[in-house]
Amino acid sequence: MNDLLISLNLITFLWLGFWVIVAVRKLLMGYAESITFAYIILFMMFGVPLLLDSLGLRPNYGYSPGYNAASQDELAGSIYCAYISAIPLLWWLLRSREPSFRPGDNLMAADPPGTELILYYALLIPPVIVVLLSPSPHKYLDYSAIANVIYWEEDELYFNAFVAVSSMLSILGIAGILLSTSRLSWLKRLFVMVFLFFATWVNAKRLIVVTVFSMLGFVQWWKGTLRGHNVIVWVVVAIPVIILASNYYITEIKPAGTAGNPDYAYDVFRTDYFRDIPVKMTIFAELHPESMQILDYRGQSLVFYATLPVPRSIWPEKPQAYSHYFNCAMLGLPSTAHIVGGTVSTILDEPIANFGWLGMLVGPLLVLMICRIGDKQRHGVIFFLTIMLVYYFMTVHLGSFYPSLLLWIALIFAIKRRRKGRITFCSKESLPRTACLDQRHASRA
Repeated sequence: MNDLLISLNLITFLWLGFWVIVAVRKLLMGYAESITFAYIILFMMFGVPLLLDSLGLRPNYGYSPGYNAASQDELAGSIYCAYISAIPLLWWLLRSREPSFRPGDNLMAADPPGTELILYYALLIPPVIVVLLSPSPHKYLDYSAIANVIYWEEDELYFNAFVAVSSMLSILGIAGILLSTSRLSWLKRLFVMVFLFFATWVNAKRLIVVTVFSMLGFVQWWKGTLRGHNVIVWVVVAIPVIILASNYYITEIKPAGTAGNPDYAYDVFRTDYFRDIPVKMTIFAELHPESMQILDYRGQSLVFYATLPVPRSIWPEKPQAYSHYFNCAMLGLPSTAHIVGGTVSTILDEPIANFGWLGMLVGPLLVLMICRIGDKQRHGVIFFLTIMLVYYFMTVHLGSFYPSLLLWIALIFAIKRRRKGRITFCSKESLPRTACLDQRHASRA
């Protein structure tokens, strides 16, 4: 790495750090804007690796021809810095002009849960049912059993996919319960904690651990009990726990050769905790199409999403998920190769493979659109789901969380329908331009 690229990496790191300071300041003041979390995620997942590379802590990626080539291409690295630097500026220029609001304001008082609360409780049940209906329910007694593919027969793997999806939805249901009720009795708390433990145990992947800690912290922040320095304390406590859980997952559950091999362990650490290299590899593929091609044709992964309900038995030639083509390119294999597992892609690289350089606008704009739509609802559960969707989109591929996206869409439509034709009372300070009924009209009523 030449001195120019090192300087560019450090400048990009500091630039992203500036936007994190802006975002954290708003959070400490208690303002609710989901895009502020996107700034933090962008810095942690895409900015911190630049500092590590500048300090000489570059991974080897010897196991991956695609990653190795992309990491050594200085033009791809320079374009990556320019791309990542432009994202926060784009978000700021197109930010919402609606006034910020504080979660502690009286936003939920006129929005009673009703049947919505029944839905949240109903989401707790599916993982239990799926486990009981599986061919070998006793296997789920082992922590994170679904992570070990060789542990299961082929017919059992089918149930594991439903266990993973239903357990994530169960956590989101718990978030809905905690956000929709001001106070829970000790019996209801015990009831919720049992399902929280069960869903986390049978899934136990790092994504659900992050979701659980994010949910617990968010609930306290939304209700106004987690403010100021308490936020910093919570983060200081949560991050080490998440790292320890992830380290246990890597070394004990899916060691993948990391034991006794510190260099390879560091490579795994970089691909697990950061998302810079998938973006760099996608940029490299655009710069050198003669040596790397991720998709067989533009928009191929979009065809997969559009035909998701179509069984492969009806259409055997249906495209695979984007992660399949990405991992084939990463390993230097043809797109027809049969592979299991691999690394993940994000919303910041998949659109580039589908749309070319124009995709550098598509990914960030999609994140901003989700934030704008979620914030506009001014609803605690939707706001939490919005933040988690932003995190999911920026760290994993859509196939890992599409049920959460569908739940988010369904809740928005349901709440919009319920609110239609009804005026919501709130504090004038929190929503000065929308949804507040003038006191003179209130007195006439």
